[in-house]
Amino acid sequence: MSTGEKELAVKLLGLPISSRATIAEKLLSSLEESEEEHVEALWIKEAERRYHEIVRKKMKTKKVFEDAYRALR
Repeated sequence: MSTGEKELAVKLLGLPISSRATIAEKLLSSLEESEEEHVEALWIKEAERRYHEIVRKKMKTKKVFEDAYRALR
């Protein structure tokens, strides 16, 4: 933690509990949003990869469906 971060932490810890709770909630929310965006980006990339495989006929869609269906049984 940098000196500036330490100074900020000391100031924040001096705030009333309700203020700290509000700030903590906003910070945690920002982390969740970042994680959700990251996961969504990974799924988009994976979906594009699969689409291109299907278009190039590298992936046998019937086999993929059959494997998925068998796994669900």
